Amino acid sequence: SLSFNLSALWERLDRWGRAVGNIVSLHRSAYPIENLRVFFLGDVLQGELVDKQMMLDELEIPVLEQADVFVDVVRRIAKPAKELDLSLRMYGVPGNHGSVRRPPLSSSSNWDLVAYKLAETAWPINIPLSGVDYLVADVTGTRFLLKHGHGIPMSSTVPFYGITRRAVLWSKSIPVPWDVLCLGHFHTMNVLTYDTIPIYMNGTFVSDDEYVRSRMGLESDTEQWLFGVSPKHGVTWQYRIWLKDTHGVKE
Repeated sequence: SLSFNLSALWERLDRWGRAVGNIVSLHRSAYPIENLRVFFLGDVLQGELVDKQMMLDELEIPVLEQADVFVDVVRRIAKPAKELDLSLRMYGVPGNHGSVRRPPLSSSSNWDLVAYKLAETAWPINIPLSGVDYLVADVTGTRFLLKHGHGIPMSSTVPFYGITRRAVLWSKSIPVPWDVLCLGHFHTMNVLTYDTIPIYMNGTFVSDDEYVRSRMGLESDTEQWLFGVSPKHGVTWQYRIWLKDTHGVKE
């Protein structure tokens, strides 16, 4: 895209790492922080489905090279955790860009899952069981439901009715208890509470996504959430890390 390529990815990962370091150091002045949990919410690879998920000129490298890049991404994410002496765990769920879309296929035929497996050479990543597209990550007693979100319907490119409706249905239908919903897919940063369910929508490292702009008229939010979790009170603070902004962090 106009503003996103491999060089931009490395710069934004470095900015993310510096922001995490600054925030952890700030809060450590008041109380100990010992753990870092990283949620990959799908679409860690762009895939190769031209005209279904991207334009031809947005396909910079083939999918196997994309997987190699993701392994380097995991190494760079692990670096600030090591420098800060944090216990690190990673979790990953599949997105729609990783779909191969050539039936008949196993429901686990997804490039994201392949990338998570390859990345184990850099750091272990917890992934769903075969046939399941979600994970529940327990962070000091608060249980986060990790879903990509591509099955949620939108109305005129607005996803919020579909998201809140699915959150309520999943609270009853998913057999594993959970407290907080985390979604990717929509390229939109947001946090809301519906029927007592906190819902976090994450942004993306990608900017100037012409496929999203032409099909939906939207621009991606180039941001990532970082939040603190208390054993007694759940999520107690949150920051929006701006990956394009030189300031790096927005509270």
